[in-house]
Amino acid sequence: MTLPVNVSAVTNLGAANILLGYDPTKVAPVACKRGSAFDLGLCNLEFDRNGDGTSDAVKFNILALEGVSVPAGALMALADITWQVTGTVAVGATTI
Repeated sequence: MTLPVNVSAVTNLGAANILLGYDPTKVAPVACKRGSAFDLGLCNLEFDRNGDGTSDAVKFNILALEGVSVPAGALMALADITWQVTGTVAVGATTI
């Protein structure tokens, strides 16, 4: 399953640093791809946000050398993160 991380209603966005937490007993990130409007991107799929030794967040940075703008009501992908299920998720439940 791929989760797009989008932005809307921004003007001249040059860079962003995003931290996306998740429940490692339910899902695990397997890939991260920067949005096509950005020139550079770094992604850490194994970020441990609470320091307990277990990866529980995806941390990524993106950079647009010329800046990008998105009007209100429109969406632009910052990144697409692909996940795999690691545990049982109830139907209709949200785990990310």
